[in-house]
Amino acid sequence: METVTVRKQLNGITKVDMEEYFDDVEVENLYHWIDRIPLSRPKKEIRKDFSDAVLAAEIIKHYFPKLVELHNYSPAAATKQKQE
Repeated sequence: METVTVRKQLNGITKVDMEEYFDDVEVENLYHWIDRIPLSRPKKEIRKDFSDAVLAAEIIKHYFPKLVELHNYSPAAATKQKQE
């Protein structure tokens, strides 16, 4: 496997996009795995879809039902909402 490490500076933070870090096969396998889990909304742009933690909480809830209470997570679009 060849790993591409393209790093970007954004507001002083070094960022490596998932698509640039993992090869295409790994990313495709991840998408197929996510598609098998019932989620409250479809995935469109994966790095944005999971940025409010709602879908991540749903995945954890799927595998560990007693570990997560979904009412504690609310969808958010703005950065400030996501930090609350």
